[in-house]
Amino acid sequence: MDDNQFPPTTSTTATDKALDELVQVFAERAPRYDRSGSIAVENLHDLHEAGFLTLALPKTAGGEDISLRTVTEIISRLAQGDPSTALILAMQYLQSATFAQSSQWSDEVKQELFESIRQEGALINTLRVEPELGTPARGGLPDTTVSRNGSTWRISGRKIFSTGSTALQWGIVWAKTNDTEPKVGPVLVPLDLKGVRIEKSWHQLGMRATGSHTIIFDNVEIPKRYIGLLASPLAKENVPIAIAS
Repeated sequence: MDDNQFPPTTSTTATDKALDELVQVFAERAPRYDRSGSIAVENLHDLHEAGFLTLALPKTAGGEDISLRTVTEIISRLAQGDPSTALILAMQYLQSATFAQSSQWSDEVKQELFESIRQEGALINTLRVEPELGTPARGGLPDTTVSRNGSTWRISGRKIFSTGSTALQWGIVWAKTNDTEPKVGPVLVPLDLKGVRIEKSWHQLGMRATGSHTIIFDNVEIPKRYIGLLASPLAKENVPIAIAS
């Protein structure tokens, strides 16, 4: 596909036209990806070229700061072509917008992530669900653990139902510390770091192309700037708002 087939989303008219074209192309590709169970990376590339991946970012970061209503409209339309791609994009919007509003990370880290989305089409999602715990929305401590030895931080654990898995560049990983009284919080993990691997565990009959596999963290060294606010599990005011993937 020609890289410039879809115009940038600079106006409502352009957005509508781009969506119409994307839906048609995604629908043509969807059966192939549904059969293979692979993520439709062509679709993600087209979304990046058309300017859709950045729309939930603040305007100061090169986005459009779109509303939840606009998010719903875009996702609903794209799902008519390929619901798996639409779900990956929904996670992109929810998590990039939440990240932008969070006080968990410095402005420098935020700009690093925003720049990767703008320039590289980087994808982000939260990684929260675990085999034993399920979703943390129901309470409980994660098994995924972040530990510090001097100035070095490391994370180990596994997250299931990781929508977008092989296509993600960033994961916001819910973890606890290895203290006697553990703290919990988010850790921003670049998913190309040594020790990160993907176990292909997503073998569903539907939504196969979401690639919601298991992501495993094996003693992964994390730069300190990516460690979010770690707080007591009871300190709800310190827990960021996020949507489980």
